[in-house]
Parts: sequence; C-alpha cells; structure tokens
Amino acid sequence: MKANIWTYDETLLAFELYCRTPFGKITERNPEIVELAFLLNRTPTSLKMKMYNLARLDPEEQARGVVSLKHGAKVEKQIWRDFEIDSESCILKVAQLKELLESKHGSKLSKTKEPEIFPMGVDRETIVKQRLGQSFFRNTILSAYGYKCCITGINIAKFLIASHIKPWRESTPQEKTNPRNGLCLNALHDKAFDQGYITINKDYKIIIAEKFKRSSYVDDVTRNFIIYKEGMEIVLPDKFKPNKEFIEYHNEMRFGKF
Repeated sequence: MKANIWTYDETLLAFELYCRTPFGKITERNPEIVELAFLLNRTPTSLKMKMYNLARLDPEEQARGVVSLKHGAKVEKQIWRDFEIDSESCILKVAQLKELLESKHGSKLSKTKEPEIFPMGVDRETIVKQRLGQSFFRNTILSAYGYKCCITGINIAKFLIASHIKPWRESTPQEKTNPRNGLCLNALHDKAFDQGYITINKDYKIIIAEKFKRSSYVDDVTRNFIIYKEGMEIVLPDKFKPNKEFIEYHNEMRFGKF
C-alpha cells in the first residue's frame, strides 16, 4: 500500500465520494469506499479517514460536532475552495481521473458502456459536463437528504427529484452543480416549487402562495397534500444546507409568478 501522503487528485476523488455518501455510511465496509481504495492502492480504512478529515471542513458537520484529525492536510482546504469556486470543473476532473484509474486496472473494475451519440454541431465537452454535473447534483442531493423528500418524507427513489432552488435554466454552470442550490422533493412538490406555488423562507419554513390557496380549482387532495404543510420547517440535509441567497432568489423571482 502507498505512503500516507495524499496527492491533490487522490483527495479530489475522496471528496467527490464524500459529497455523495451519507455520513453514517462512511465505513471501511462501504462497497464504493472499498472500490475506490483499491483503485488508489490504499486501504478502505485510510480512505474512510480521509473522508472524515474532509468532513471536518464541512460547516454542517462542524455544527453537528463531527471531529477528525486535528491537523488535516492543506490540500483538503484547497479542494473545498476549488469546489466552491468551480464545482463543474472539479466534477469533470473526477470523471477523467476515474477513467484513467479504471483503464490502468484493466477490465476488472471497468463497466461496459454504450457508445455515446452527440447531436451534430453541439460541443461534446459541453454535453459531457452537463451530464456529469446533473448526475453529481442528483446523487449528492439525494444522499444529503437521506433519500427522503424534505417536505413529506417520501423515500421511494423513483419519486424523488433533486430540485434546483434557483432554477437550472437560470443558473450559472457553477450554480447548476452547487449542492447548496438543491432540495430533495417528491415529484409533485418539485413541480409546485418550480412553478412558484410554494417556496421556503430563510428559516427553511414552507410558504404557500396566497393565490394558490384561494384558488377554486384546488381540490381537497391537493389541499391536504400541499397546503396543510404551510409553516412547517423542511427536514434539513446532513450536508450542503440550502444557501439563503438561492432561497432569496426563488422568493423574489419564482414564488407567486404563475
């Protein structure tokens, strides 16, 4: 196995896995941790400890009292800074690093993939970045919220959406992949949120548009499933708590605009 010094690239791979792994599942028995540790020629325990050290810089984990080694590597702080500045490029780099590692180890861990088809005249890298970003965003949001809708608690994965607070179409590339711009919602509440029928305030409490509440077209099922949640606080994620600037944007630009 390797010496203890972690490179930037290795730490970036550990960080990406940390982002999409519930804190309680950061163990040496987690199959994804075992697999990445193998690719990095490290032990699962070593990778687990690196993920714990990355957690010490996560504001949500700090608030929960999570601690790790007191003197973590400077590279961990650099990874967090780089991700905050340009998450899209970090996600693309992770994909490239994984491809290199899997290629190095041959077919043993590589998965067979169907050839990708790209529309004529469209930049391939742009599409790849978009697909990688969407996958990372969904996996990270669902993981952070424990695979449960933050309003209803619905936990059927196929019913869940990684919703953008500031809409995807109105976000910068960095904002599109920023987990702090996300909520885990069931499909119905996702639609209601996207259309501006509901929002959350800076205290993370649910607000319902007055026009929606007064509408004669709102049936009893919808009323009972959506409107009665007004004033309740959403269930907050283990990591990547929603950024209040994104919430403010939704309040001002989307809420009630239907």
